[in-house]
Amino acid sequence: MTSFTGYDIAFASGVALLLWIFYGAVWRLYLSPLSSFPGPKLAVLTLWYEFYYDVLKSGGGLYIWKIEELHKIYGIYTVPESQLTRAGPIIRINPYELHIADPDFYEQIYAGSNSPRDKYEWHQKAAQAHGAIGHTTDHKLHRVRKDALSPFFSKRSVKDREPNIKAKVNHLCTRVEEHYKAKKPVNLTVAYLAMCMDIITEYAFGEAYGLLDEEDFNVKWRDTILAIVKSVATITHLAWLPGVMRALPASLAQFLAPDVSQLLEYESRIRSQVQQVLTYTGIYTKTSSSRNPTIFEELRDSTKLPPAEKTLARLADEGNVLLIAASETPAKVLALITYHLLANPSKLQRLRTELATLTPSPDAATDYLPALAQLESLPYLTAVVREGLRLHNGITARSQRIAPHESLHYKHHVIPPGTPVSCISIFMHYNAAIFPSPLAFKPERWLNDDNDGDDDKLNKSQLEKYLVPFGKGTRSCLGYNLGLAELYLTLAAVVGRFEMRLFETDESDVRLERDWFIPQPRVGTRGVRVEVVGLRGRGDGSEGM
Repeated sequence: MTSFTGYDIAFASGVALLLWIFYGAVWRLYLSPLSSFPGPKLAVLTLWYEFYYDVLKSGGGLYIWKIEELHKIYGIYTVPESQLTRAGPIIRINPYELHIADPDFYEQIYAGSNSPRDKYEWHQKAAQAHGAIGHTTDHKLHRVRKDALSPFFSKRSVKDREPNIKAKVNHLCTRVEEHYKAKKPVNLTVAYLAMCMDIITEYAFGEAYGLLDEEDFNVKWRDTILAIVKSVATITHLAWLPGVMRALPASLAQFLAPDVSQLLEYESRIRSQVQQVLTYTGIYTKTSSSRNPTIFEELRDSTKLPPAEKTLARLADEGNVLLIAASETPAKVLALITYHLLANPSKLQRLRTELATLTPSPDAATDYLPALAQLESLPYLTAVVREGLRLHNGITARSQRIAPHESLHYKHHVIPPGTPVSCISIFMHYNAAIFPSPLAFKPERWLNDDNDGDDDKLNKSQLEKYLVPFGKGTRSCLGYNLGLAELYLTLAAVVGRFEMRLFETDESDVRLERDWFIPQPRVGTRGVRVEVVGLRGRGDGSEGM
């Protein structure tokens, strides 16, 4: 009987591994259903190509720009059947995924309820929050979760919470005024984040985190969120890492992977709060009736959710994502808009002139801000908000969609069912054919109701089709009504009350440089900092104090 030595087994295993790698390479290059799509061979062969740009190169978050470069390389190709050269903005960006840089195909990817779309499981694992609605892969389960959560962010719900939002905006202004009196610069990037976080934590859990009350608006919290979003790309490729980190002593975990360690600390805090909600402890006792019910108390008691959807793990996932999504994004948009207004005095003055047309609030003694509905009716303020959303966008992540049961048809291509496909929205927002001078802050582009006789120029209603900061389809962002309310009310208050000038801040502090899921400027930026040089009024169009 033949016996095998350890060497024989190792040799056979090595040969088998090499054959498996060779077969995988041949399959990906020549046999895969995606093999006919153009793209770099190295990206087709391995996910490490993407890993290099999103994790290793110059601090990571750069694959978005590599994808843009690849579209320029592979955007023109010959169609064998006709030998005609056509524009082909569809490329294969890794072994499994396609990207399409065609604004007119966006709605086919991010479709409505008649065309179900799943999310890409591999990409969603990065958030370590499969229980959150934003990271739910299956479209049927997503619908269940959406039906339970969406009422809290409806137009009506946001209107009901308008006094709460205004209270936080006024609190922000009080803190900014304190900095003015102390002759200290204000970091508005951090201050806006503190305000947005206090708004959502009060709504979600009944108590604001109180970041607005802290001396520096809790700049550490800004750093924590930055570390969390930076870790997303790493965890996408190394999904086992958080599990390993959880098993290590906290001090060692912090030393080895500080970004992931901060993510785990954040998750622990949210989990503790959700645990109190589920067990009716802390401020969530059954006898407590001195405040309005919170989002998580309502989810706990919801008849729309089965018991399996009310577990600690599931609701903690929802909280993990909700708090960051509802704070980091609107805060960054506010900082970007404030920078561009201060850098463009004529635009700032035009906005102030428009705000001055509003009548004060009926309760002007305690509520200095106009009603949200009044602000939403202002054309130039609306144009400023839209332009800020265009330049910043909600997320820069690819946000892939999968058509589970149907082939998608793009020009002469047939995309097989189950294929992850994306269209990065920032490419659409920065498309010069749609938005001339795309990197410039030009609110005026949203005021043209016609094309002024220029057939190549899109009018306002046409432009709106291509503005997708909250996504489109059944999986668009639920929080857009709350986010818009924060933008309108905060801009009216800050622009109306304070004379400011930029302090050690330039465009690099707001210009998109990295895709850390949420758009990020250059590494090392301290944010948009200003000096308050005077007090104007109360944000209601009044002058003086």
